[in-house]
Amino acid sequence: MTNRHRPIEMKITKQPNSVKHIMTRHHQYFLAFAFLFTTSFSAVSFAAAPVVPGGLCIETPEGIQCAVAAPVVASPTIIAPKTVNPQNFHPGNYMAVGLTEGAFSFDRIKGNPDFVGVKKYYTWKNLEPAEGQYDFSQMASDLAYLQSIGKRLWIEIRWTTFNSAYGPETPTYMWRNSKYGCDSANYGNYSRSVQQGGWLLCAWNANVQARVAALFNALGSRFNAEPYFEGLDVGETSTGYPGDTNAAVWGYSATNEANAFKANALAAKRAFPSKTVIQQINYAAFDLTEFAAWLVSNGVGLGAPDTQPQRPTNSIMTVAYPLLLKYHDAVPVAPEVQWSNYLDSTTAAGDSNIAETLLKGAIKYTNPHYLFWENRDPYMIDMVIPSVRNYGMLPAAKAFYDSNK
Repeated sequence: MTNRHRPIEMKITKQPNSVKHIMTRHHQYFLAFAFLFTTSFSAVSFAAAPVVPGGLCIETPEGIQCAVAAPVVASPTIIAPKTVNPQNFHPGNYMAVGLTEGAFSFDRIKGNPDFVGVKKYYTWKNLEPAEGQYDFSQMASDLAYLQSIGKRLWIEIRWTTFNSAYGPETPTYMWRNSKYGCDSANYGNYSRSVQQGGWLLCAWNANVQARVAALFNALGSRFNAEPYFEGLDVGETSTGYPGDTNAAVWGYSATNEANAFKANALAAKRAFPSKTVIQQINYAAFDLTEFAAWLVSNGVGLGAPDTQPQRPTNSIMTVAYPLLLKYHDAVPVAPEVQWSNYLDSTTAAGDSNIAETLLKGAIKYTNPHYLFWENRDPYMIDMVIPSVRNYGMLPAAKAFYDSNK
């Protein structure tokens, strides 16, 4: 990311005839060069960001990787997080859709100025059908259609399943190769032992991390320069980490898991220097407060995979939301309204419009720049779209657009 500097205007005024000393062309060139040099030096010195504090480097299979770059310093007249380039920042309400949804679902917000774009989930195994061979055709097709209707694309790569009815979402070439670690039933993953089961990424394995970084690099090479590609989400911190005796054998520890999340987030940010990158935080075996500070220092935004204002004692409310609010001015904040949030067991009796409750709760507790609404009927059509229209633009988004006119 680079700073936006206004072009320097330099004029050499023509001397009146009454002035006896007329500057030669040589003198004019010399003064012009001196002016540009001192002005440029002053601008660079002024814009230089403070040195990133220590502890922000991690070891990966590709070597030591540290903070991507100094954060972008936005113009003081533009209300935007300090780490974004206002030219590539388009906050607001987005509709979130599943793996198989396309133009038919996108058309729900076609011509609707209240929604800036769509967040779509893509599964890793479909994007990389063979090692190092990528298929981004569906993503490119979705982006092209959204651009044609004036909407933007936000993505999240799924490598986790939270239901035992589904198999792993990692590429199939990992499953029979022990170098990717964890569960021998499907290497590169481990079977989740809490709630509904499912498969999670053996993220602390160095070989898995290298493949994640390679995926992000390939995606960044293809989409970082696309003007209607808005950003990406690297998933949530809640993993149901291994609690059985296999954990130590697999090399699991809370510290290793935290470092794996850092490696993945850093790889995404390096691959998409011009876009917004979000890490969702909700539950973890490691210190989320320290982790959030690390993310912010590296220009990675904060999100939450659920919006649950009806649960005041929930960890998302007591841990994640305060962190989103704390760092609101430094990085983009992007919570999500997920499928289950529309029908929460703790919804107050008589709540005739859960979408309005979720909208106002998200604004009150996180003041989001982005708010992602999962496309669930009848809520999307009957409640979400009318509620968003009645409320108006998200306050943080409105402040940004008003200041950037």
